[in-house]
Amino acid sequence: MSGRGGLEARLGYRFRDAGLLEQALRHRSYANEHDVDALDCNERLEFLGDAIVGALAARMAYERYPQRDEGWLTDARSRLVRNATLGRLAGGLGIGAHLEMGAGIERDGGRGRPVVLARALEAVIGAIWLDGGDEAARGFVERLLGDELEELEREGAVGNPKSRLQELAQSERGTTPRYAMISATGPDHDRSFTVMVMLGGEEIARGAGKSKRAAEMEAAASALERLEPAFAGDGRG
Repeated sequence: MSGRGGLEARLGYRFRDAGLLEQALRHRSYANEHDVDALDCNERLEFLGDAIVGALAARMAYERYPQRDEGWLTDARSRLVRNATLGRLAGGLGIGAHLEMGAGIERDGGRGRPVVLARALEAVIGAIWLDGGDEAARGFVERLLGDELEELEREGAVGNPKSRLQELAQSERGTTPRYAMISATGPDHDRSFTVMVMLGGEEIARGAGKSKRAAEMEAAASALERLEPAFAGDGRG
């Protein structure tokens, strides 16, 4: 993989295990056209990185903005880790040029697709965590998302995801979101709620939280992540 050192310089992290970075940059389509096990592609690392970046983005928002309520924090995290944001940041790091992928998806512009880039970046985050541990991953994510979070706060772009979903649904679909409880589990002092949000009778997303309100906020944020790019003509595909 030529130029890996240059990519590591842009990442601000040098891998001890170069194989982890190589795996993070190997799209599943590559395995379909080469003698490579699909488990050696980046989907498992992406799964790991998705959880890590979500948790670290939540921690950043929580620590930097102690005056903000739960709804604002939920929306901030959602905006930081959505495909549009991570894909743009991955593009700025030049990750697309280093991806190993099948010829078909490359011909279709795969190296520039936000969803492909976002998932590769999540895989890189997972690889950094495995290679360097908690502090390495946290340092990278804070460098990656710190300015993004400040810009969101400065522009007032973050708000209540339930209100924003209602505005979007009414303007684009002429309908109002409905929330329905799926489950409430655990003892009274440690309850966990799962809620789904529906548009026109169709389930759009689910959310979970320690209160019904928190679960609804999470469901609304997840629905916005799915719907906003679609209405803007930038699907997650």
